Amino acid sequence: ACSRLVDLHEERLIHGILIKYGFEFDQLIGGALIEFYYDCEAIADAKKVYDGVTNPCLNASNSLIRGLI
Repeated sequence: ACSRLVDLHEERLIHGILIKYGFEFDQLIGGALIEFYYDCEAIADAKKVYDGVTNPCLNASNSLIRGLI
C-alpha cells in the first residue's frame, strides 16, 4: 500500500505538469490517467479526469468502465 501512495503522489505531480502544458484533456492521456488512478484506488480522481476529457473516446470510456468493474 505504501508504494501505491508514492506512485499516486508521483502521478499527481505528472498530472500537474500535463495540466500546465495543456495535455490534461487529451483523450489518450486522459485514458492513461484514468487507468493509473484506478490502479491506485483513487476513484474520485479517475472520475474527475474522465469528466474533464473533451469528447471522451472509446479508450477513456473503456478505462472508466474497467476501473469500475
